[in-house]
Amino acid sequence: SEFPTEIRNMKSLKVFQAYGVPIDQLISNPGQVNSRPRSSIDDFWGSLPSSLAKLNLSDCNLSDVAFPSDFGNLSSLRSLNISYNPISTLPDCIRSLSNLEELNLDSCTLLRSIRGLPRVRDLLSTDHCVSLERITFQSPSCMPKRVSIYGDSKLVEIQHWYKLEPIETVDVKMIELLGLSHLESMEPILMHTPDANSPSEVESMKPIRIQGLHEYGIFSTFFPGNGNKVPGQFSHTSKGCSSISFPVPILLNSKIRGFNIFSVFAWTTYVTTPLPPLIIKVNNTSTGLKWIYVPSCYGIPTAGNDMIWLSHWNLGNQFEGGDVVTVSVFTPNNWLQVKEFGVEVVTEEGM
Repeated sequence: SEFPTEIRNMKSLKVFQAYGVPIDQLISNPGQVNSRPRSSIDDFWGSLPSSLAKLNLSDCNLSDVAFPSDFGNLSSLRSLNISYNPISTLPDCIRSLSNLEELNLDSCTLLRSIRGLPRVRDLLSTDHCVSLERITFQSPSCMPKRVSIYGDSKLVEIQHWYKLEPIETVDVKMIELLGLSHLESMEPILMHTPDANSPSEVESMKPIRIQGLHEYGIFSTFFPGNGNKVPGQFSHTSKGCSSISFPVPILLNSKIRGFNIFSVFAWTTYVTTPLPPLIIKVNNTSTGLKWIYVPSCYGIPTAGNDMIWLSHWNLGNQFEGGDVVTVSVFTPNNWLQVKEFGVEVVTEEGM
C-alpha cells in the first residue's frame, strides 16, 4: 500500500509514468490516507531517481501542499506533466528546474497564476486552465518557443507578449496621448483573445468592457464606431487608399515620440468565426526599417456596425526629421473593409 521507495536505486530510469495514480494513497500507510504525513510525501519525491528525463504525474490528485520546496534531485528532467491536478499556483519546486523542454499544466482548473516560470525551451501548455489569469517569467529568455492556451480562460497577461487591462486603469499619460475620454462608459464589445477556442463562434462570445492592450511596445484599444468619433486630430487620413506616405516634420525644440494610428473597419460579408484582424505596417522608407503588427487581441465588429482601432506606436528613436514614413492598414481577406484610417506624428511636447 506504500510507494516503493526502492525506485531511487534504478539509476538508469528515464521515464516515469503515473497518470491517474492517486499518489496521496501510495505515499500513506493504511489509515493515514487523509492525513498524508509530510515525511511520507518527502519520501515519495526523494525516491525519484536523478536520471529521470520525463515525469508524468497527470491526474494524481496533487494539491499545492503536496509538492516539495525544490526539485534539486531532478536536474536531468526535460519533460514534466502535472496536468489535471488541483493546484492554484505554480509549485515552487518547478522554479528550480533549469533544463525543461516541455511543461504541461493542461486542465488544472484551479490554477490562477503562473509566476516566475523558469526557462522552458519548447512548449508551455495550459489548455483549458479556465481560472488562469497571468503568466510571468524569470526573464525574457525564459519565454518558450510555443505557448498553448487553447480553451477559454481568464488570461489577461502573458509577460513579454501581451497584457490586457480595463481602459479605466490605463496610465493617464497614455489616455491623454490618444485623446481618449469616456471609453469606460461605452457599450461592451466582442473581443478575440489568444486563449479563445479556434475557430471560436462569435455567437458564443460574451461582450467585455473596453480594454487597453499592451503588446510589443504598442498600445491599442478597440471600441464601437457607430455614434463614436475617433478622438484626437489626425493630419494624414485616407478613405480610399490602403497606405499613406508623408515626411516626418523637422523639429527644433522637441523630439518625435512616435505615431498615433487609427482605423475604422467593418464586415463586408458577416461571418460567424473571427478572422485574422487588420494588419498595420509602418515603413521608414528613408532607412529601410519596417514594422508589421498583427494584434493578438482585437475587437470584432457586429453585423452592420463599425469598429475603431486606435493605437500608439512608440517609435520616436527610429525616425528623424525629413524621413519619409509610409503607413499601410490592410486585411488578409476580403471579408473586412477598412473604411478609413489616419496617422498623426506625436511629439514630446504633446505628452
